[in-house]
Amino acid sequence: MEKRALRIRLSGRLIAAGAFGSILLIVIVLFSMIGVDELVDIWWFDALGYPFYYWQRLLYRYLVFGGVSLVFFLIFFMNFWIAARYLRHTPDADKVIGKTNYGKINKAFQTGSLLFYVPLSLILTFPLAMPLYQHWEKFLFYIFGRSAGVQDPFFGKDVAFYLFSFPIYSLVQQRLLLAVLVLLAGLVLLYMVKNRLLTRKLFHFSGFARWHLSLVVLAAVAVEIWDLLLQRYGLVFDTTHQPLFTGPGFVQMKVIVPLIWVSLVLLVATAGTLLFALQFRRGYKVLAGLVVVTILAFTVRHADLIPQAFQTYLVKPNAIEKESRFIEKNVQATLNAYDLNRIEVRKFQHERFPEVTAPTHMENVLRNIPVWDANTLSAVFQQLQELRTYYAFPQVSVDRYDVTDNRQQVFLSLRELEYG
Repeated sequence: MEKRALRIRLSGRLIAAGAFGSILLIVIVLFSMIGVDELVDIWWFDALGYPFYYWQRLLYRYLVFGGVSLVFFLIFFMNFWIAARYLRHTPDADKVIGKTNYGKINKAFQTGSLLFYVPLSLILTFPLAMPLYQHWEKFLFYIFGRSAGVQDPFFGKDVAFYLFSFPIYSLVQQRLLLAVLVLLAGLVLLYMVKNRLLTRKLFHFSGFARWHLSLVVLAAVAVEIWDLLLQRYGLVFDTTHQPLFTGPGFVQMKVIVPLIWVSLVLLVATAGTLLFALQFRRGYKVLAGLVVVTILAFTVRHADLIPQAFQTYLVKPNAIEKESRFIEKNVQATLNAYDLNRIEVRKFQHERFPEVTAPTHMENVLRNIPVWDANTLSAVFQQLQELRTYYAFPQVSVDRYDVTDNRQQVFLSLRELEYG
């Protein structure tokens, strides 16, 4: 019996050792397959004399991810911990439940924060931080980018702002707004559960809870105001006027920008009224009216109906007058970008060059040499008349016509009114 038990124990250990060895072998093979490419890269960069650059490129993404994750984690955890730490006993709690039960519940809220809120904060953090990890290079451009010394002609911001700061601001703003909204929902749920357990009143928030929620609402409004300001700067990248020019035009500067400012003012007014209602439990009718007007303003801002109406009925019939200032700014910005405003202009006298006259018998040959292509010329015709956007050139016909008593090749295109 002892030998049999020893044999069973030995076989069990052998099976466990075999399983452990198999798992270890699989892990080694997987790490080898992944690590071969990295090892080759390490040798390659080391041979070129850039080993430090390789390790920078490899580790920067994790530093960015760690920093962003830490910020989001602290936002969630500190607010949850403060909410749990300052859950106070309400005056009518003893009338609803006994002191013993209240003590247990209150202790669970205060001492269980680390065990519950740390994993919860981590779970909420990683989905928000992962998109920022995927764009870690933008963070490096933002940190190490230098000023260009050239301002954009529309909002007066340095060009480096649009190259390095604007992309990362837009990315962070989206994730930060989502984080604050998730935090607000979590805090409301936490205070509701606490009220349900202690006072049996679901929406009976204490003074501290109202102030806490008010600050989070204020943070959400601040992030949304930041988004409206970024939308204003984002008009620099507008492409609706291509191929004529890039950037904001009459509709963007005279219609969309005022709508952005109106939305911002209404949002601030709504947030102030909401904070007043949360603290003093009054002004709900004014709050409802402001909410409706703010939603309407945001809808008009993001709808295409009004900008298209201005473009169709105000700008298009007189495009040269309405868009000339913005085209001029776009051209000047292009000249500054390529340093073309420093070109030295020289005038040449064409009389200095000898005149070469072809023989008479060669004139007919030279006159019929095809210089243009129909497809290319169609684009040229369109560009020559692009300022008059109500004209179009459907097609280009190629034929020979008698021009000044000479038969020669002619490209003919009819200019028609554009009804589309």
